[in-house]
Amino acid sequence: MIIEPNVPWLLEGGSDDEAALTWWRVENDRVQREAGGDTALRARLWFELGNNRGPGTFEAQAAPLRRMWLDNFDARRSGGPPPPLTCEQFGTISTPTLVVGADHGMPYSRRIVDRLAGCIRGSQQVVVPGVTHFMSYQAPDVFNDVVLEFIARH
Repeated sequence: MIIEPNVPWLLEGGSDDEAALTWWRVENDRVQREAGGDTALRARLWFELGNNRGPGTFEAQAAPLRRMWLDNFDARRSGGPPPPLTCEQFGTISTPTLVVGADHGMPYSRRIVDRLAGCIRGSQQVVVPGVTHFMSYQAPDVFNDVVLEFIARH
């Protein structure tokens, strides 16, 4: 299962995809500029960007979620990021694959989900209704049903 992955390089080259990628870069720069060196503010702005519901949505979340987000936001992985996978490499996946998008996801994420599902032959693409990127938190029963139905078929 792949849930709205952040793999921007898949959007490079297509005119519609490039527009979504440009939007992402502009928004990324905005978040960095507005937050400056304030990690907590950067975390809040990233949440609001990913949540795609505008300013103030971070503060509207339950305290445990806000705390978890802030505690884990700047966690570092050992080593650098791996090299980007190409559409052709994703195309070698032969395992049944569920590619999940959010009904109210960012245009950038929706384009990536569409592109990725097109790269993986035989994948199933599902858009979870009424949610944003944080779908497993916002609608756990619906999200779980989507996943369990896919597993039951395979």
